Amino acid sequence: MFWITKYQTFTRMKKRIQFLTFFGLFFLYGPINGQVFPWTAPFGGPGADFATDIKQTSDNGYIIAGYGGDGFSANYYVVKLNEYGLLQWERNLSKDNYAERAYSVVATSDGGFVVIGTATQMNRPWLVKLDSNGDTLWTSQWTSTLPQNSALLARGAELPDGRIVVIGAEGSYGYQPNMFLVSQNGELTEQRTLNAIVPPGWLAGTFVSHIENTADGGFVLTGSAGSGTGTRPFIWKFDQNADSVWSVHFTQQGVWMRSAESIKQLSDGGYILSGYTAPNSEHSCALRADANGNLLWFSSFPDTIYTQATDVIEWTDGKFLITEKRFNGFGETFFQTALLTVDSEGSLLNREMIMASDSSTTITRMRRTSDGGFVMAGEINEYLVVNEQDLFVLKSDAEGNISGAGIDYVWPGDINYDGTVNMDDLMILGVTAGAAGPPRVDQSIGWYPHYVTNWADTVVTGVNYKHADTDGNGIVDIHDTLAIITNYGLTRDLDNRRYVSSLPTKSTRSGNDLFIIPEEVMLIDAVNVEIPLYLGEAATPVIGFYGMRFSMATDPTLVVAESMTVDFTGSWLGTQNTDLWAIQKTFADEGATDLGLTLNNHQPVSGFGQIGFVKFSLAQPLQHGEVLNLEIHFDNLMAYEYDLTPIELSTGTFQIVLDNNLTGMDDLVFNDKIHVFPNPVAAGHPVIIHSNKAISTIEIYSIAGLLVASEKFDLVTQQFTAPAEKGIYLLKIYTTSGITTKRLIVN
Repeated sequence: MFWITKYQTFTRMKKRIQFLTFFGLFFLYGPINGQVFPWTAPFGGPGADFATDIKQTSDNGYIIAGYGGDGFSANYYVVKLNEYGLLQWERNLSKDNYAERAYSVVATSDGGFVVIGTATQMNRPWLVKLDSNGDTLWTSQWTSTLPQNSALLARGAELPDGRIVVIGAEGSYGYQPNMFLVSQNGELTEQRTLNAIVPPGWLAGTFVSHIENTADGGFVLTGSAGSGTGTRPFIWKFDQNADSVWSVHFTQQGVWMRSAESIKQLSDGGYILSGYTAPNSEHSCALRADANGNLLWFSSFPDTIYTQATDVIEWTDGKFLITEKRFNGFGETFFQTALLTVDSEGSLLNREMIMASDSSTTITRMRRTSDGGFVMAGEINEYLVVNEQDLFVLKSDAEGNISGAGIDYVWPGDINYDGTVNMDDLMILGVTAGAAGPPRVDQSIGWYPHYVTNWADTVVTGVNYKHADTDGNGIVDIHDTLAIITNYGLTRDLDNRRYVSSLPTKSTRSGNDLFIIPEEVMLIDAVNVEIPLYLGEAATPVIGFYGMRFSMATDPTLVVAESMTVDFTGSWLGTQNTDLWAIQKTFADEGATDLGLTLNNHQPVSGFGQIGFVKFSLAQPLQHGEVLNLEIHFDNLMAYEYDLTPIELSTGTFQIVLDNNLTGMDDLVFNDKIHVFPNPVAAGHPVIIHSNKAISTIEIYSIAGLLVASEKFDLVTQQFTAPAEKGIYLLKIYTTSGITTKRLIVN
């Protein structure tokens, strides 16, 4: 709703690059009730937006409170999500459009929410009650009459009778905690000045960092008490009437925690605190106490950079999970975040990085969820720009796994985002050819994660087009094939994987769809060999072709493996390097070559016939009269339609015979002593046929059986012109004794 007074509630337009995870997943998995975990979701406007608290709601969704805006014009920022991270509503709440910052949100027993924080330059508390739809029901009017700096970093919780307790710190240079008790209608019922653990003084006092409800209906506070670098953490327990029960100030030797940033009650009634070490706030640390606040252990978790624990939860098997902010020094704007796993005695078991943006991810609050997992809230920076942070939420699966919840960085060459660079990546490159989008800051094909904003489109598998721009220049073109070759075979862990790489396949066809005809082998000289390569036949054409990958191998002791290639010049599929991109990767020790080709013009083709020439060089020259037997293996064959649906094809192993009788004539079968030379012959050059019988007619057929030319003669030696197109041709030679078929190779 909109107020016509100075109290305003309005919805901001957000950067709609959010839901990094969702675009692909919705496409793959269908309706929202098929959504998978984990997920991530950023929200915010053109300025900086921060999350300070998150709670699970009765509908298994989440309510997040924080603040956003531009410097002094910050407002309360509240976001309501469903259980899958989809936005249900968002609100900006402003008292006087100056400096409103929310630090707590309470999901009230009536299904609504109370947002609690500090408003105006005067640092007074301010409460806003929202209903389940995010509409404002009331705002606290009494706060305007309070003195200046009466509630720094105000936080709150709900009591069993529905009242809201608000804790803030009074003072500018020394801190005295205050308590405000507020009715369900937003009226102030009581104000208390608490008996501070350390009385306020110059840069000294008691500062509350976190409030948390306890199982008995009361609540507990933590923070820091003391002066300067000598402050130490405390636990302060209150009952369900908001009366102080006990407090413990951890000042004993060896408990080097300068401040506790969070507190959670444990299943045994005890407490776990997380924060940073004294005296210089250098390292993350944690403190465990029993139900009466007696110290059980204190542990710090040093690293090579500054670290500060921001929150902690009790986990399974007696373990704890701690979120940690990481930075190289004070005053930094961009931060990293890690998730620490700590055992029941405070020993660090694991430190897992959480990066959900290009350079900065900060987790502020973490909570267990009803499905057994957890949810985190904080902020990210997506553009390497100060004051462009977005509020950020991360939800684990039911087992607490967050693999796949990070940002989908570009790994140059892994275009289909399956964790490995191979020829399948070329297929998506062909589908996205010509697409343009935001270039990367780091225009490199180095094998490490590269950040760039999502492009506008995704392919059918859910992969964003940005992954095809492997060199990061903002356009998908033939130059992006280099990363596939350079990084071929490299793998990465699948922590960031979120797309399904496999697709439904068509049934396997019988016979050979990719094949050579052994009799057509051409020994160009004593070393170099060419063999026509075919895809499909007249009876079994290939339909809807857009791309293909396959492997080719032979004996590396007989063939120079590095020389094995396929020349796709003259292919019925397309023109190489124009509308057909082809790449290969050779494994010399294995005598194998992986090949891939894809169209790039968005126009699939259908057909059959010769698609190129297999070419290779022999390891040793073939001596005159020497015969060499070779096997050529084709496998790993898969063709794709334009929508990336596989066309499963067949291939096999082929035996070829190389016979070096370099006479300049065809030395295969000599019927009626008919000689054809030169053979092979250059395109358009003369060919001589000599026979001991008179030749009446010569017919020239393509390998597909099409008549190319026919000439009539009446001599034993005849000359004609070879076809202008390179390829394999069949000659039907009619003599007085019958018909003889000869092969003619045109180079």
